[in-house]
Amino acid sequence: MTQSGGLLSYNIWGGVSIGAGARTSSDEEHAYLLGVTLPMKRFGNISVQQTRTARAGRIQTATGISASLPVGPFRLFERFHWADTGLNGDHAGSRVTGQQLQSVAVYSPNPRVQFMYQSATQWYPGGASRVWDEVTTSLQLRRSTSLYTTTAFPRVLDPQRLRVRLTHSLGTNTTLSIEYGHLPTFQPTPVLGAERPRVLVMLRRGFGVRTPARGGQVSGRLIDEGGRPLPGALVRLGEYSTATSADGTYSFKKVPDGQYELELDKAHLPANYTGTSGTQLGVTSRTSQRIDLYAVPLNSIGGRVYIDLNGNQQFDRGEEAAGVVVGLSDRVTMTDPEGRYSFYNLAPGSYTAVIDLGRLRSDLEPVSPSEVEFQLTPDGLVPPLDFLLRVKRKPVRMQEPM
Repeated sequence: MTQSGGLLSYNIWGGVSIGAGARTSSDEEHAYLLGVTLPMKRFGNISVQQTRTARAGRIQTATGISASLPVGPFRLFERFHWADTGLNGDHAGSRVTGQQLQSVAVYSPNPRVQFMYQSATQWYPGGASRVWDEVTTSLQLRRSTSLYTTTAFPRVLDPQRLRVRLTHSLGTNTTLSIEYGHLPTFQPTPVLGAERPRVLVMLRRGFGVRTPARGGQVSGRLIDEGGRPLPGALVRLGEYSTATSADGTYSFKKVPDGQYELELDKAHLPANYTGTSGTQLGVTSRTSQRIDLYAVPLNSIGGRVYIDLNGNQQFDRGEEAAGVVVGLSDRVTMTDPEGRYSFYNLAPGSYTAVIDLGRLRSDLEPVSPSEVEFQLTPDGLVPPLDFLLRVKRKPVRMQEPM
């Protein structure tokens, strides 16, 4: 007997998944499966499955409810299964009901070895029942090959309950499986009686299909206060990041639900820009927000301090005043040998430039105001701020000779 079929599973959201499958065999048996799995936070999951099998005019509908629960190093599994079997045509009212309860405990001492104990009870019409107690040992022989052996418990040497399965990965999502023995405990037999061992050879191929991921979207544009785009800047949304394109646009797609901070990474901005403060926002699967970001251009101001020796109120060679301390808000600098000073990376705003008179040479005094207020804008540069000094005039005292 040969069989062929397929199974499709889709993760909807947050661990909730649905599955559907079909199987057909050479003896004209057709089976269809539909199931759903629901997660329980920190408590494993619950699954519901229903299988409909048709063969030789007989239809069996089987329904199963299972729960999986992690407990320390173990994982516990409980499944209840019931089946209704009927005949087509004139005998549609003839039905046989079977029930099965399965309990499983799994323990893995290391990634290559796993032990699984399972106990299953099947009830037949008329009150008869059958009990399985089995132990399955799985061993990873090689990276692509695994061996599974199932024996009765505690009669591990009972040949009637021996089942052996060898699986080998052939690559490209293809697996070869060879199994010998009796039916597994989760496959209930329609009647109570002896069953013969069988050989099952199965070639399984998996196919990955891209499906659209869900999540919110946040996009926008990074510009400066003059409306100019900034390409290549790094934008962060919580733990996610992206770079702005040539026209300053950015986009985050399929963002999971949560609270995030949208901000510019100031370490990856051009040296002549700084970023504004971040924005807090909540994202859901239905979020589609456009938020434009702004970078503040940093400008500079400078000028010269000189001693106006000839009184023409303009700088002439030889009038340089070196070593004069100039302050700007919380910054200070000192004029170079040419009398020049500069302040860089200044954000737009109001400033006051001032000469530190307490550190000025005692023989000099300002001619122009020693403090100058100015406004620094994003689009314009401040003209050079020059400070004029002069040599203090010493009073002439007339004294009669002794």
